[in-house]
Amino acid sequence: MTQHGGITTDRLYFIIQTIQLGQKTGMLRVARHENNVTEEGSIAFYQGQILEARIGQLTGTQAFNILNNWGACQYTFETGTAEIKSVLMRLPSQISFTQSLPKITLDKPVSSPLRKQQAPAQDDQWPTAEQQMLSSHILSSTAIPRLVMPLNIALTIANELNFSRHHRQVLMLINGQRTVADIMRLTGRSPQYISSMLLELERAGALRFQQ
Repeated sequence: MTQHGGITTDRLYFIIQTIQLGQKTGMLRVARHENNVTEEGSIAFYQGQILEARIGQLTGTQAFNILNNWGACQYTFETGTAEIKSVLMRLPSQISFTQSLPKITLDKPVSSPLRKQQAPAQDDQWPTAEQQMLSSHILSSTAIPRLVMPLNIALTIANELNFSRHHRQVLMLINGQRTVADIMRLTGRSPQYISSMLLELERAGALRFQQ
């Protein structure tokens, strides 16, 4: 499963969280090349819940812990249910991934001066997409989002992660000068809605904030 034309991220953790927050279904495939060695892995998601993780010969939480700590790598996210159904069939009936494997906690998110620190997840459970959404906070209205890549690449990432058209509209409004308040005014959306979209785009590696 060598990646061709994958999108580059500087931390895989952000992509995993974005998929969970979006409650997406599909297969995340990842690869990195270091010291002439290529490592490849995958994580299966169903409505944001992790069903299975693999890297090399490792599976389950051990594989997930390794992938969750990856830095720079390439990834693709294939939406759909065909391959996910085969993963579900491999799992014992009437149990989920979180029940069939030892429960672990995601790494602590990188802190940001523009929002309050998220509440830590419980040690004995996977953080659910709903829990992570509830723990997010409204961004400062004076914060300025800045793209860290050309707009066309940012839009490609948004499409790859199956983001909504509203995410893409927000991306096109970012010019390095508009504040969060400006984007709220131009879109007519609530602070919670715009904050949620911008934070998802930040986790996907498309933008950064400055105060």
